Amino acid sequence: MSTIISSRVWRMQLPPVPKFVYVSLADQANDQAVCWPSIDTLARRTGYSIRAVQNAIKWLKEQGLLDVEIGAMKANRYTLRTDRYKPPAAPAPDPLDAEEVPPDPAPGAPMQDVHPRTTCTPPPQEVHPNRKRTVSNTPPVSPKGEQPSSAPAQPEVQTSGRKRRVPEGLTLAQWLDELRARGEKPIPPDHSIFDYAETVGLSEGLLTLHWRVFKSRFIDSNKTQKDWRLKLLNSVRGNWYRLWYHNGQGRMVVSTVGTQAALEWGVEL
Repeated sequence: MSTIISSRVWRMQLPPVPKFVYVSLADQANDQAVCWPSIDTLARRTGYSIRAVQNAIKWLKEQGLLDVEIGAMKANRYTLRTDRYKPPAAPAPDPLDAEEVPPDPAPGAPMQDVHPRTTCTPPPQEVHPNRKRTVSNTPPVSPKGEQPSSAPAQPEVQTSGRKRRVPEGLTLAQWLDELRARGEKPIPPDHSIFDYAETVGLSEGLLTLHWRVFKSRFIDSNKTQKDWRLKLLNSVRGNWYRLWYHNGQGRMVVSTVGTQAALEWGVEL
């Protein structure tokens, strides 16, 4: 995933369906703005039908924002041309947002009589049934005679008569959004995951493929984590998705499951 390309696409003002498809393409593009996802993959990631995705790609091509090279055996090659984007002119102010002003009376129209109100809202003491009740700002006292603590309590959720703590951390989608806003990569170049991959003989292509599969498993999930980078490192160490195996010569090679995943996600190994 290229953070630069994704940040450019997020700022574009495009129709909803083409923009969502464009964001999905940017999320899978490399630093050269190139990716190879299949139509089925884009439909699954965006939630749109195959026809809607195809129409969105056609629209992006017509606008000059996308170059498409038809693949023979593999998926098509998409090149995002964010440099061709031209922001639309500022929209005219919505007349519905303007403050409503009553029309001026026609010339010569008779003056309208304004009648005073015959009733008024009664004072509060006449509305409340307990007119002599006073309100005290003194905080309640506990049974032991101690004042309650002013420290903020941990937020709690009431469910079926029991209390449970609100889950801490962020979902993967929220975490990636924060990284995009800060201009950070999900896995920085100095992260220990690259040292581990070099130690066990794991290629960069297999590491990239693992990240794509990892992200697809959690991007639409409500699961939260305090440290998604640590969870990714643990998943690589455990080879959670069985994308590779050891060839007995100090290197990890792609498995059958990994080959299928590489074709699905358009990752060249």
